[in-house]
Amino acid sequence: MSECHWIATGYGISENDLYPSVDLQISFIKKYLPDQYGEMQDYIDDCTDCDMSNTSDYLDCCKRWIEEYENEEGYTGFGVLFAMAIQNNEDEFNPEYFFDDGCGAVIYEDRQPWEMSERVKNMKAEDMAAIFKKYLDDLGISAPIGRQSVEYYG
Repeated sequence: MSECHWIATGYGISENDLYPSVDLQISFIKKYLPDQYGEMQDYIDDCTDCDMSNTSDYLDCCKRWIEEYENEEGYTGFGVLFAMAIQNNEDEFNPEYFFDDGCGAVIYEDRQPWEMSERVKNMKAEDMAAIFKKYLDDLGISAPIGRQSVEYYG
């Protein structure tokens, strides 16, 4: 039996730093991901176990939707939505969410020059940090932005 090892490395933020309050997550999704916000509202409308007149029930239902939100790669949670918000709102800058064995990060993965857009080829670390910071500021998060890696074993 052979074992596979793969590492995703690049510039970004650790998932451990990405969890503000649920109400801030909801506001973030509403602002940057209107389609997903609509999906969340549809989910909430269909929740039969929640009293939507109760703020706590509403937030619990939203939290459940956020935790269960899944991207095409099968990753779930707010880290996926955070990466998607940047992808959808920043031209040619597409960080991705990576997760394995309890460790996750939103990373603009290292690429070969021919795989990069002209915008990214000309970026400095400060430019990438400014993009991540813009979205972190909306969440009220002050976290280190820098080199990240996630290791995969299989």
